[in-house]
Amino acid sequence: MKRQKFCAHALCAILTLLDTSVVLAADVVLDWNPLPQAGGDASTISFGNGSFGNSDNFGNSFNSQTNDGTQFVDRNVTINGKQYNQIIIGTPSTGFSYEFLMPHSGIASPGNNSVGINPDSGGNEGINITLNANASNMNDPFGIAGGVAISGNGTGVPTRMLMHMQIDDGQMKQVVLKDQFDKKPMITTTVVEGDFKMLFATDMRDLSYSNEVAAAPVINQVSITDPLLPTTGAGDFDMSMVERSHVSAGQFIYVEGAGWNSPAAYSASGATYTPGTYIYLDGGGFDNLNTNWASYFNYSDNEAACTGPHNERSPNTPDCPGGP
Repeated sequence: MKRQKFCAHALCAILTLLDTSVVLAADVVLDWNPLPQAGGDASTISFGNGSFGNSDNFGNSFNSQTNDGTQFVDRNVTINGKQYNQIIIGTPSTGFSYEFLMPHSGIASPGNNSVGINPDSGGNEGINITLNANASNMNDPFGIAGGVAISGNGTGVPTRMLMHMQIDDGQMKQVVLKDQFDKKPMITTTVVEGDFKMLFATDMRDLSYSNEVAAAPVINQVSITDPLLPTTGAGDFDMSMVERSHVSAGQFIYVEGAGWNSPAAYSASGATYTPGTYIYLDGGGFDNLNTNWASYFNYSDNEAACTGPHNERSPNTPDCPGGP
């Protein structure tokens, strides 16, 4: 059988999307830039090379603080009459860029006049939590001390958010793109290092979160062009050439949980959140509620923030694990 060329697959067309903007509607584009606000500028927290502004989306005051130059935008916008929260971190040129868009509603926090975002995810940010109340779950973002009940990690409802993430170090590039609320994402990983090339891609964007039967198309290829190999293509692999390959990408559903037990949601002391459940057709899956998220934190990359002027932080605390 004739060997296919690297990435000779209909799904390879998705690679043309990796460096382009994601258009959700005529006036909504996910391209790591603040969304426009009809009728005037949206309220925004934004900081990059220097300091950030002195107010947030709801009028709360902040002290100006320096930062390492990474773009961070927290933006409250209205699109077609509905409010959304837009978060942007980084830009593609920096090697890491992440953006998400999430609908929200404003709610009053008990005991004060501030207004917060009623999230479609857990994490008790109430005024009487066991950690620093003012810092809320920012004081334990990995759930080391308080677990998922405070951090909220892994509890988000996937049908109520959009995201676009890209990691690129010049050799490895990974993109996660979810550009439809009710559909699953596209995930691609490419590695190009010398004579070695690898491509993994699966596009699940035609599959809803209630469809666990249909499998998404998958590319899984390796190409090695080392001239010292005994024969050309001796180190190559292409899953499409395997007669009995089994594809289960996208064969899962999401069943929503009961959510918040309080109308005031996260701002109520003692409020709890019952998350939804991912159910996989083959019975396997990823335990999104009991993952050790702290294992992904590199203290050396964040030492300046962990030892800087942020009075709620110090080395080797729940928000800065791995310090001296």
